[in-house]
Amino acid sequence: MKTINGLKVFLPLLLALWVLAATTQANAGRAQTAATGPATSPKIALILSGEEPLYRSALQALSNSLSPSTQITSYSVNSWQRLSADQAVADHDFAIAVGALATETLLQTPVHLPLLSLLVPSSSFKDLVQRYPQARARIAAGQFTAIYMDQPALRQLNLARLIAPQLDSVGTMYDSASTPLVESMHAAAAQMQLKFQSHLLQKDDNPLAALRQLYRDIDVFIAVPGKYIFNRPIAKWMLYLSFRKKKPLLGFSADYVRAGALAAVFSSPEDVAEQASEWLQSYTRQQRFTSTPDHPAYFSVLVNREVAELLNLELPTEALLEMELGQREREF
Repeated sequence: MKTINGLKVFLPLLLALWVLAATTQANAGRAQTAATGPATSPKIALILSGEEPLYRSALQALSNSLSPSTQITSYSVNSWQRLSADQAVADHDFAIAVGALATETLLQTPVHLPLLSLLVPSSSFKDLVQRYPQARARIAAGQFTAIYMDQPALRQLNLARLIAPQLDSVGTMYDSASTPLVESMHAAAAQMQLKFQSHLLQKDDNPLAALRQLYRDIDVFIAVPGKYIFNRPIAKWMLYLSFRKKKPLLGFSADYVRAGALAAVFSSPEDVAEQASEWLQSYTRQQRFTSTPDHPAYFSVLVNREVAELLNLELPTEALLEMELGQREREF
């Protein structure tokens, strides 16, 4: 699993690289002036949105991999809320919010630490920015940014075209939570001269009837996340119709591919970690984020070879698909 630039890093290196940069700068300062004090490690607050296994695994990896001198304190949303603003600022130099709930919690408090938000869908993040005016000011000042969870629309459509070179029409079914994402897909499809079919699923709709209609009119179905669009019965019908109609279904996660989708482009924790480490290093140099909130720059592709065989498709390796996607993005 490669990224655009090649080398992958594990999530703990997100902070280890920042520590290395800070230490190097401190050593240079000591060489220039005897008045410079001893180097100190940044004090980092890591606020998690919940107790999901992914979050706990990340915490364990950080504890095992970072040097003992690195001052990292993990918080649940509740424990962070119990801190006073003065204590939070005194005890930390930086905050990383993992998930939408943690991000909103940081926006609700009067604590103004430099803030990096991770693993938040773009639609959720934009909604938070609209609801909290101070978020816009902090972004403009370079003190708040985010790496979204979801992929840019053009990247997903490029994968669809790589899988089906004669692609003419793509489609999806979505709910209100995914409206911004689907709107961006419509725009990207128009740029690529592709037909785009979509159905906004209401709670009282018959999802099977809507899916059957979509599968009649499209060449590739692209699944999108949502509040109630992605549940077991609907996912089963998506997969069933994909096999029956011999039309590829692209998912949005590795788990979706393992469940039966043909392929997916997604950003793994390692992908996000590489980008986040670069942004943190940039912040230490300039004391501001120079990158505004954006979709992940690094990504991975996963293909279900058994599904490809059932659909009579011969696909390139994941590495070649990743390379081609990266090339198309650089040329666009």
